Amino acid sequence: MSELAIGRQRELKENTRTSGLLVRLVQVSWRNVWRNRRRTLLTAGGIIFAVWLLVFMRSFQAGVFAEMTDISARAMPGHTQIQHSLYKEEPQMEHTVNESLAESRLVQTDRFEFVSARLQGSAILSVGDKSTAGMVLGVEPEVETQWSGLARDVKTGAYLVGGGEAVIGEVMARNLGAKLGDDLIMLGTAKNGGIAAHAGRIVGILRTGVSEVDRTLVQIPIADFREAWSMEAEDAHMVVGVSTTLLASEYGTQLARDDQGPGAEFSHLAWQDLLPEMVQMTEMKDVGTQVMFYFICIIIGFSVINAFMMLIYERTNEMGVLLALGMRPHQLLIQFQIEAFFISSLGLVLGFAFTLITLWPLKEFGIVFPESLLENYPPDFATKFPERLYPAFNWESARIATVVIMLGVQFAALIPSLRIFRLRPVEAIRAEN
Repeated sequence: MSELAIGRQRELKENTRTSGLLVRLVQVSWRNVWRNRRRTLLTAGGIIFAVWLLVFMRSFQAGVFAEMTDISARAMPGHTQIQHSLYKEEPQMEHTVNESLAESRLVQTDRFEFVSARLQGSAILSVGDKSTAGMVLGVEPEVETQWSGLARDVKTGAYLVGGGEAVIGEVMARNLGAKLGDDLIMLGTAKNGGIAAHAGRIVGILRTGVSEVDRTLVQIPIADFREAWSMEAEDAHMVVGVSTTLLASEYGTQLARDDQGPGAEFSHLAWQDLLPEMVQMTEMKDVGTQVMFYFICIIIGFSVINAFMMLIYERTNEMGVLLALGMRPHQLLIQFQIEAFFISSLGLVLGFAFTLITLWPLKEFGIVFPESLLENYPPDFATKFPERLYPAFNWESARIATVVIMLGVQFAALIPSLRIFRLRPVEAIRAEN
């Protein structure tokens, strides 16, 4: 037999021996995990609590913030907007997009339930001998009525229906001494640099609870705005899209951005760009939850170090015998690492199971929103919140929990296990536990 064949046989035998030893180590490790059930269950219990804390809290926050973001988006900006690439930085009258082209880009993604065009500009507003400055917003009444929170905020009168009408904020109406049926005179600068003049009959007075909106906003039909401000028939400063869910809008915005068709000057703004304060609040809450999670993980790490230190002291005689019989220190180290893996896996599986058990009923039936939490908010703002909140399972937090706990437990178990390399078989066998 050639030397090559002999070498292959030896390699095969070595691989077979190694795989057999690994299987045996796994079996022994599983039995050792349950030699002290109380210690194993206490360590796994800490992991269960850490998993539940992160995943449940992040899932609850995700559901609450999604509801709050949806309410804020439907109040005015929408879930996404298409604008001229320069309009956000320079909101000038001439920075417009083609309405039909922009709408088709959102509609073809099949992700937006409502799509509407808007035009806006500043103006001097007058009723009788009183005047004030404000912002005039040209909208499509038939579309805005179906999704806009502003349309539902009309407290006196009705929302826009036809041409020649106007809806103003409650504070503006009080400052101007205006009432339903009065003519609101609007004077601004047209797109061509001339004077834009329009008179609209006040048909509705809205109250949003946001003083800036109630003090400055006027809504008129977009056709009236185009005529008064000398705009083209297809001009729009923004095309707004609203989806059934925030997730659908995010995906739809990405699809619209990826469209390589006409409209290279378009700027696609997702709700994160339109509502930066909501993003900041969400990030702050997430940071707080993660800090608490990592703090608990540190406590779990110390408990794992303590548990494995006790294991090593209790099984010193046993390890001395194994070392005397020919087992190598690194093989014992592998055994302890396998035991740590079993404990962390047990905690993660039970933790996710407990989290799902507590989340599922809440996801199906919701949580009654406590009215006491809204006492510091304006009454008009508080009434926009739903009666129930529905958590949404947060997969990102589940991945973070799995990675952090798995690596943390393995590292924590490794620290006391390094003592194995300092053991002497004879001394270990004679050691008193």
